[in-house]
Amino acid sequence: VEHDVVGFPHSPTIGKDGARDFYAYLTANFRTENWTVVHQYVADDGMILEQFMTGTVVGSMLGLPGNGRCISFRMLHVFEFRDGLISRENIWLDTAAVFDQLG
Repeated sequence: VEHDVVGFPHSPTIGKDGARDFYAYLTANFRTENWTVVHQYVADDGMILEQFMTGTVVGSMLGLPGNGRCISFRMLHVFEFRDGLISRENIWLDTAAVFDQLG
């Protein structure tokens, strides 16, 4: 699997461990309180998912301390599938919104 969080340190990565490491980092630092699917497009071998996330930054996000603040931002995921499994995921975060709320 190729996992690419655009603009995120150490991205892209190849292999399940890279994706697992990103989500372990995210869940250790950000507590999701709500997420809303804004748009979702599905094809035979792919999916695009736009979501609006709200949660508390208990650690740091994008190098900024969260200090327990609740923030909201958009995320866009682009998935590719092969043999019924995710073979690639690209993620874009609304970093401007994160910086505005934590900076």
